[in-house]
Amino acid sequence: MDLLNRLRSGDELAFKTIFDTYWQSVYNVLLKYTASEADAEELTQDIFYSLWQRREELCLQSELSHYLHGSAKLKAFQHLRNQHRSQQRINRIPTPVETLETRQPMAYKELELGFSQAIDELPEPGKEIFLLSQSERLSQKEIAEKTGRSVQMVKYYVSNARHQLKEKLKHHL
Repeated sequence: MDLLNRLRSGDELAFKTIFDTYWQSVYNVLLKYTASEADAEELTQDIFYSLWQRREELCLQSELSHYLHGSAKLKAFQHLRNQHRSQQRINRIPTPVETLETRQPMAYKELELGFSQAIDELPEPGKEIFLLSQSERLSQKEIAEKTGRSVQMVKYYVSNARHQLKEKLKHHL
C-alpha cells in the first residue's frame, strides 16, 4: 500500500513519514513568502494539521510534494492578505487602548476560565506537550527528549494544540 493510501486510512506512521519528509521544504516555501520564521513555522504546522484532518477526502491530481508546496504558497498569500487587513484595523483603533482586563474584568475572567477548560479538553499527547512548552517553558528539543518524540512531532503537537485552542476560544475574542 503506498504512503498516500496509508495516510487516507489513518496510518499515523505514514503521516509521520510525510511530515518528516516534507516539513522542511514546506517551511522554506513559507519562509520565502512571509520572511518570518515564526509565521512560517505556524503556517507549516497548519498545513500538516489540515492534511491530517482532510486525509480521508484527499484526492491529488499531482504529486504530494506539488500539493504541499502549492498549499504553502496559498497559505502564505492568505496570511499576508490577513496581516495587511489586520494592520489596517489596528491603524483605525483610537489611542490609548485599554486592555481587556481593565475594560471588562468579567470578560477577562471568562476568557481565562475558557482557556483553562480548553486546555483540559486537549487530547493527549498534545496536551502534555503543549503544557511542557507553555507552562514549563521547555524548548522543543527538551520536550522531544523528555517525551521520546521527534522535534518535528513536538512542533506539530504544539501547533495542533494552538489551533484547537483558537477554535475553542474564538467566541471569546
